[in-house]
Amino acid sequence: MASRSISASVSEATATKLRVLASREDRTVSSLISNAISLYTDLPRELRLAWKQMQASDERSFQAFLREVTALTVQKRFERARQELAASIPRSPELAEMPEAELADAAVEMEMKR
Repeated sequence: MASRSISASVSEATATKLRVLASREDRTVSSLISNAISLYTDLPRELRLAWKQMQASDERSFQAFLREVTALTVQKRFERARQELAASIPRSPELAEMPEAELADAAVEMEMKR
């Protein structure tokens, strides 16, 4: 894919955050900025506007909101991984017919045998 260079001015605090984050993730600042721009431009307009308004009105509430979004993202990633793992395990007719309470007991038993 062809790349095009663009420039942007950011505050010194943002530049420092970018350098630190890029270093922690073993990436270049340019790569980090490129990914951030791609993500931002992929967001629906309404979401971008809402986030900007929230950030401008109350930084503390905005940070709490970002923590909630992060928690939801982690939860969704965990659920996807769980589904992929479940799909990779051959189905057991014995377990398929088991009531949910017995299935939970069987799971605890299996875990204790490890």
